[in-house]
Amino acid sequence: MNIDKRLESIVNEIDGDTLVDVGCDHGKVTFEAIKRGKVNKVIATDISQKSLDKCVKLINKANIQNVEFRCGDGLSVVKDNEADVVCIAGMGGYEIIKILSNAPKGIKKLVLCPHHDVQALRLYLQNSFKIEKDYAVHVDDHFYNLIVAKVGKDSLSEKEVLLGRDNISNEDYVGLLNALKEKYYKILALDIPPERLDECERCVRIIEGELCGSKKDI
Repeated sequence: MNIDKRLESIVNEIDGDTLVDVGCDHGKVTFEAIKRGKVNKVIATDISQKSLDKCVKLINKANIQNVEFRCGDGLSVVKDNEADVVCIAGMGGYEIIKILSNAPKGIKKLVLCPHHDVQALRLYLQNSFKIEKDYAVHVDDHFYNLIVAKVGKDSLSEKEVLLGRDNISNEDYVGLLNALKEKYYKILALDIPPERLDECERCVRIIEGELCGSKKDI
């Protein structure tokens, strides 16, 4: 199966006994996780039966065993201690927070790929999870943040909340910095409240500082 760099990165980070693939949709993560032996079992869930059926079709066509399909909202269809690793991709940070706030017991590892509001997600995670990896993946002119976390506590710096923890050695880091710089300059051009202005200016200073450091390393 052909998968893009984002999905490849997600699958590479998965390991454990039983995976919950939340919002499984097409089923590619479920498929690859089982085929590569990353986990022994997958619980594939989706709030849409129509979307879940796409996953069912793919898995059945490939004659893959050890996959359960459950239609429902987030992790609400998973019982305590049924799974030890969760993958959530293709949703916003606040939606992921909502899903994780109702997580069953026994979850030890998270593999998350939020499409936006990643800073809010990082702040939420540090209360119950230790972020082990947090880096950007560049696909088709878009930067996706990939977060891998395990149960524990964390304390993130302002720079880590903004940029992630492991981007400094990431080949896509400079591109991410320039994309974020452009985003914040556009915000600063708007008529925004003073507190929002101060926040954006701090972010720009951090980003420009990183860009200067990156140029020195070249």
